Amino acid sequence: PLSQHSHPTSAVMLTIRTAALFLFVLVSVSANPEKKKRAATCEIDESLPCECSNPFLGTPTFYLGDPKRNCKAAKACYVDNKSGCSDARSARGGGRCQSKSACDPPAEPTPPTVTEDPVPDGPKTDDIPDEIVPPSATPPPPKPSTCPPPPGGSKICECVDSGSCSPPDTPEAKCEVDCQADCNDLTSENDKCFSFYACLPGLLFEEEC
Repeated sequence: PLSQHSHPTSAVMLTIRTAALFLFVLVSVSANPEKKKRAATCEIDESLPCECSNPFLGTPTFYLGDPKRNCKAAKACYVDNKSGCSDARSARGGGRCQSKSACDPPAEPTPPTVTEDPVPDGPKTDDIPDEIVPPSATPPPPKPSTCPPPPGGSKICECVDSGSCSPPDTPEAKCEVDCQADCNDLTSENDKCFSFYACLPGLLFEEEC
């Protein structure tokens, strides 16, 4: 008698397990619906320019659309969904388009070089009558200096012997100079003239009024 009831009981249990499994799968699918990706529609219009754009402007992740950054890293950048880029295609993110040619825009045409007409040569001097040929220009004579003669003389204030400054390399160093030198501190001793300034190479010799 036990064996007669074992077979229907096993069939019922199998049916219940199958139904429970089906119900679990159905609930799982209903709880996690498939997210459909939004494919981008990239239209090409040759009348429009092919240039980079940033769809992330005004958002905290604006840097993701930076053209310079993307062209350097990925050799491509985002473009408008309707652009003049012949290679526009859907980007990784839904609803956005990208292009490689936008990173390498065509060079601007070089403006044509304007060549000026050569200036015709004027008449040669030989073709001009003698009464028209101007006399050769001569440089004007140098103007006399309006500066008063320097005190002491008209010669540069410098040592007669460049190595005669004594004691050397000291503030008290002086040397013999020409008595017609223009040293401001010219002094004479035993028919010879001396100067401290002549031993200071940093002083200028420019004539000043």
